[in-house]
Amino acid sequence: MDEAEISSLLQHSKEAKRRGDFHEALRCAKRLVEARPDNVLYWNRLGYLHMDLEQNGAAIEVFNHVLTLDGSSDVAFSGLGRALESTGQFEESEEAFQRAVELRPTPARFVLLADVQQTLERDADSEVSLLRALAMDPDYDEAMLNLAIRYRLSNPEEAERLLRRAVQVDPDFAEVHRELGFVLGKRGELIEAERSLRRSIDLDGSNFWTFIYLGIVLEQQERTDDAETAFRQACEVGPTDGCPQRFLAQFYQRCERPIEAEAAYRSALAMDSDDKNTPYFFACFLSEQDRQAEALHMLDAALAIEPDHRESKELKADIERELEP
Repeated sequence: MDEAEISSLLQHSKEAKRRGDFHEALRCAKRLVEARPDNVLYWNRLGYLHMDLEQNGAAIEVFNHVLTLDGSSDVAFSGLGRALESTGQFEESEEAFQRAVELRPTPARFVLLADVQQTLERDADSEVSLLRALAMDPDYDEAMLNLAIRYRLSNPEEAERLLRRAVQVDPDFAEVHRELGFVLGKRGELIEAERSLRRSIDLDGSNFWTFIYLGIVLEQQERTDDAETAFRQACEVGPTDGCPQRFLAQFYQRCERPIEAEAAYRSALAMDSDDKNTPYFFACFLSEQDRQAEALHMLDAALAIEPDHRESKELKADIERELEP
């Protein structure tokens, strides 16, 4: 294949990707590496196209091959980090991102590194990576968002400052408006919190957490009907996730509507069998209803998921003392 044919094939691959035809783009990329097997650029392109198609195992193989051709390819290390993270290989992913930022640091790569460090519960390292991203680009809104999420409970004032700055940088960033609404709600600024959350929904109504936060803010304003609507909308947006059902159940529990609360708790349990929070909070509800034997059963379920869950252990001990003759 001569250079003119190579150029035409590369252009065709780029155009196919732009129009969303990733399979065609991948087919062209495979032909490119067959024609030029030593070209690192073409191999990296192939790896990222595998990732576009969520073929992460194939992407890992490609990026590892690239690194046999060029052990200092920052693009390959960055792609490898993303693919490894997608397959749950977090330690290896962190190593790959570390190599990528050593070779060519960028704000985006520091954010990716911070994300996997957060998953590994290396909070201090994650914070440092986000601060390094902002040191490179003080207007990098994704770094501001992620750092604000880290600070929203421990340092809400700084979280608010970061989020307000991020809104200035990108007024249409739905996640920033959502997190700003959360922080403002925690600080008791309920009207502005509601405004931020509704703005987030206008921009992207596909995240159930936005509706949950809105429900909490509306309930704090004693707008019970509106709050119920928001919690129900969260369930509609996340129909297969038990979390919105749990928040709806807790809302009904606070409103002293036990039949609806129990139904929502049971729906949440059916959807999320590996979440310790739902059986724990359901146990709290059952204990309030003086159904202690059922509460103990739920606490055993919570402790089977997380044996060291302090709240479940404490409530179980309290109930067992209460039931002693």
